[in-house]
Amino acid sequence: MTFLIFVLAMPDLSAKWLAIFLSLMVLGQAYVVRKIVGTWLFPACIFGLLWFAYTFIPLVALYNVPINPFAIGYLLICSLSVSACGLVFDWKAALERNTLKRMSRNRAYNNAFLRKTFYAIFVLSIIFAALNLIVGGFRIKEVMGDIIGSSSEYARMRGAEEIRSNIFGQLSLGLTYIGATLGGLMLPDARPGWPRRSIVLVSFLPSIVIMLTQSAKGGLYLSLGFFYGALLVNRIQSAQMSIFSKKAIRPLVVFGSSIMVLMAISFMARGLYGSSDVYEIGWSLASMFASYIFGSLYAFSDWFSFWTGSPSALAYIDPGNTYGFYTFAAAFKFFGSTRILPSGVFEEPFAHGDFLVTNIYTMFRSLITDFGLLGCIAYCGITSFGLHLSFYAMLSRAKPVVTASIFILMVGYFWHSYVGSLFAYNIAYPYFAFLWLILFANNYRNLRAMVE
Repeated sequence: MTFLIFVLAMPDLSAKWLAIFLSLMVLGQAYVVRKIVGTWLFPACIFGLLWFAYTFIPLVALYNVPINPFAIGYLLICSLSVSACGLVFDWKAALERNTLKRMSRNRAYNNAFLRKTFYAIFVLSIIFAALNLIVGGFRIKEVMGDIIGSSSEYARMRGAEEIRSNIFGQLSLGLTYIGATLGGLMLPDARPGWPRRSIVLVSFLPSIVIMLTQSAKGGLYLSLGFFYGALLVNRIQSAQMSIFSKKAIRPLVVFGSSIMVLMAISFMARGLYGSSDVYEIGWSLASMFASYIFGSLYAFSDWFSFWTGSPSALAYIDPGNTYGFYTFAAAFKFFGSTRILPSGVFEEPFAHGDFLVTNIYTMFRSLITDFGLLGCIAYCGITSFGLHLSFYAMLSRAKPVVTASIFILMVGYFWHSYVGSLFAYNIAYPYFAFLWLILFANNYRNLRAMVE
């Protein structure tokens, strides 16, 4: 209470300080869950940690950009709903059963079948990415000779709808996600040094190629989420219930720095190609990084203000009754819906001055639009119950297949929630089916090898 009185006494800073306090509460409730369960490697904790990062970092990094603290408070309520519905199971018993896996010397993901599948998928994803460019009217030799120029032209043509989605592009992106997932499953069991570095390189090279040649960064972002989810599955199967290893700090710094450089190269294709003005390039790159990394939270805050009747920068479109369309657009289209979902999901470009511009509003705009404020909270609770039930079954089984696939998809779903609903896109459903088939075949071959 003293804190609230203090911040409210400063009218210029009160909203931002209150938002930061509520963001810290998201972390606090995740910590309480961790104390109850005994580990951070728990769906509700992962969700809470991610949304603490998704709120706290933008709030601090763009301190001068205004925020509606009630939007952050609402995200806190959603996090509490996820956590509360995940604590209804006997986690002590499930975690004790999972510790028995440590006694087994069998490493389900360290075998020739997964390695061969991993590298075959890598080759196919690169081939399909090249075919996608050829179908779009590009020559591979010219693309290799001028990657930034070709990427700039691809982005222009895509924005003008001169390039349409084709089977090669979809296959390339889908296999890219599967490859990153298999890489995450295999990495902990690989030998240190070049074997591990090669797995990381092959896991992300297809998404990096797509980013550099098509100026499309979403593939790399989601590949990171699936890779991390698969890495956690391996740790769970080894009864190592931690979400992070201290040994990973140095590689993460190197890898993160490399990704930032590659993103800057990709940004050069967005209106900066050919510019020689150093100040313009620096300002534009800073604006693009801020918009892509931090913009979603501020866009959601402004939309939330409009939705709840408070002053907002934009007057947003009311789509009427959507019944889940923005959250599950791909499923709606599969069953014959003719409603059109824009490529960016939402068309309104939120802007704060000329520095922060985005049309990405997080998953929560879709959920609230589809189900309302109370419905969104209920949705978070219901899905949390289902995901924690699957996690409980995963801990209890020696060699999970379906539940392991659900866990990896869940981490990708949580990871992608800052951008939007993963299930609005076609890729989520075949990704899960293909991953399940690979893990099923892997278990079958392991079982046959043990019998032999």
